[in-house]
Amino acid sequence: MAFYLELDGHQMELRDVWLEYLKPYLLDFSGHHKVEYTSCGLSVPFDEKEPLLHYLETALIDLLAVSYVAPTHEQASKYSSRYEKITVQGKVYKVNYRSDKTGIIAYGLWTIINWANSV
Repeated sequence: MAFYLELDGHQMELRDVWLEYLKPYLLDFSGHHKVEYTSCGLSVPFDEKEPLLHYLETALIDLLAVSYVAPTHEQASKYSSRYEKITVQGKVYKVNYRSDKTGIIAYGLWTIINWANSV
């Protein structure tokens, strides 16, 4: 079943691997901000955008702090199409968004944060 994050009438479907990691953060956010969390998604009013962004950024920072391993120069050059640079709090991370679970989740969270910022 698809799970959607809705912000001010705009929706983004969250992939299962992203949701698996994000679920505790989203549940905590919904509890503290009186936003209904259902099996289909989380609908966030625009006035709760900044707190939502804070929770998403915290989730990304926590993930990178615990699980990020920078690729070797050889890995990054040999498999360059697997890597994407993301910037978090002024620091650049090169994540493998195709075959590494941490990289897939980190890139997904970064994408969600950019989407939410653009709404």
